[in-house]
Amino acid sequence: MSFIENEFIKLGIDLNLGGAITYLCDKKKNENLINNRDWILKEQKN
Repeated sequence: MSFIENEFIKLGIDLNLGGAITYLCDKKKNENLINNRDWILKEQKN
């Protein structure tokens, strides 16, 4: 996972998924707005 961030947001890109955006959050709330539950479950099975 690679991240880029500024004072407002943090963006995560998973290069193993072809550069898919898998993380986006407001820096104040620190809560991921991207629903990536399916990818997490798939990776845990492997």
